[in-house]
Amino acid sequence: MKYVILYKSRSVVKLPISETYDVTTYSSKPHTVVFVTLKGELEAATSLRQIEGESAGKLKRCHREYLVNESKISGFDYATRIIKFTDSRISYRRSLLSTELQVLSRLI
Repeated sequence: MKYVILYKSRSVVKLPISETYDVTTYSSKPHTVVFVTLKGELEAATSLRQIEGESAGKLKRCHREYLVNESKISGFDYATRIIKFTDSRISYRRSLLSTELQVLSRLI
């Protein structure tokens, strides 16, 4: 799937996955995820598991609270466990160091 369809109040937004940096959850708002893009943030009432399944492998889980678009990653800091994007950064879980992050680091 190249797009994610978001239903927000009375509108429908077709968000290209290629424009998404990461998807995260709100601890204060259950069942709400935030899509972080270059143009801003969009909220939707869904789950990370559903978005991960719909993205067909384009968005990878790096933490229980984050999905990342591997094509938007600009670097890693292994000491602090931070994934760097061009304009932001998020943390990842330690168990990914040996598997998926090594695969992603070859893409950079």
